[in-house]
Amino acid sequence: MQTDSFCLNTKNFSEMRECLGSQLSQLKIEKQNVLRTKLLVEEIFWRMIKNGQAAQVDVQVKKNFFGKVQVKMTTEGFSYNPLVEVSDWQDNDEDENYFSMMILSAHRESLNWQRRQNFNVVTISVQGKSSGESFLTITCIVGGIVCGAVMKEISSPETILFVKETFIAPTQTMFLNALNLLIAPVIFFSIVSGVTGISASTGTSKIGLKLICCSLGLMMISVCLSYAVAWIFFGGGVPQIIGLPAAQISAEPKNFSLIQFIVNIIPDDFVSPIADGKILQIIFVAVFFGTALSSLEDKVIRFKELLDDLNNIFIKMLSLLMFFMPPIVFFAMINFALDTAAETVTLISKLLVGEIIVAALMIGCFPIFIRQVGKISPRPFLKEVPKLLPPAFASSSSSALMPSMMELCTGNWASRRKFLRSPFRSA
Repeated sequence: MQTDSFCLNTKNFSEMRECLGSQLSQLKIEKQNVLRTKLLVEEIFWRMIKNGQAAQVDVQVKKNFFGKVQVKMTTEGFSYNPLVEVSDWQDNDEDENYFSMMILSAHRESLNWQRRQNFNVVTISVQGKSSGESFLTITCIVGGIVCGAVMKEISSPETILFVKETFIAPTQTMFLNALNLLIAPVIFFSIVSGVTGISASTGTSKIGLKLICCSLGLMMISVCLSYAVAWIFFGGGVPQIIGLPAAQISAEPKNFSLIQFIVNIIPDDFVSPIADGKILQIIFVAVFFGTALSSLEDKVIRFKELLDDLNNIFIKMLSLLMFFMPPIVFFAMINFALDTAAETVTLISKLLVGEIIVAALMIGCFPIFIRQVGKISPRPFLKEVPKLLPPAFASSSSSALMPSMMELCTGNWASRRKFLRSPFRSA
């Protein structure tokens, strides 16, 4: 943990503001994030002085092991929460504090306020986690494989069974249960919150159509690439992994009806999609529900705020699960090494190489969609991709990647885009 601190008051404000910028630059923070942080510190400082009746503000710059950088502002005085002021503010360009409130409003999600005894504490999230967590995940992958291989050679079957039943299986089950508990609410509230953020239903339809087309297009590309790579590596045959239970191997073809698939998207009640975790039905209900709320406009403004708060709560709960990702990956690799026969190593290696090739090709397709459909630069997306690859390969589960993806989509990148579109950037 790296920490730098200084005292900020009305006399040394200009000097210390530049000092803060220098400290952030030394931590290799991007210029845009440095400017954003300095603006936020300035606005919060003057509000603490004026509304909190503070004489000075203690500022700390913290960087943890994973590269997450925060600026903590602490002052003694009357209870004052700037986030409440932002929540109650109405967007009015005739307001004399319009640009100041736009700064706080655009980056509200990167701010946090606490009242500790007689102190107001405001924390500004400057930069999310760096590649340190990815390095830890890779270490857990390698360490888990090595540990499992050693246990397989020196331990008895009874000991291995005891370790799997006592440590590995319960840990994985608890983690997956926690994910299943949160995934449906997160998807529902995220979509509803996003749809209600659009004032006109025509805008909702346009964006929804784009999302559906992009999703179907990317799905078709991924399926075609997967079939092509599988044909190259395995000649069209289906490889059978040694040791797979016979009950899990079925040669019977699966009957599929496109009409029935479309019909099943619409549920017959409101609760069962969330209770059963049926993703397509959850998306349909969320879009339908969000569109209705959006059409009511100011009549349900309080309810919309409640949904936004619930969305933030569940996203935070998902992000908290990320603390347990490295040990989960470690146990998963131990289990993989214990259950994998030596004869299947070559086959699994070919599968892994094929998966890497398809993943690389898909990553090459995403920037095209981002540029052509989103009309934004794909560089922020490409910079974040390496952080998500180790957990993805280790878990082979989209559910396990949900916390990381939600943090990527709702965190620093989203606030950076909002800042670039804000009118105060040139002010």
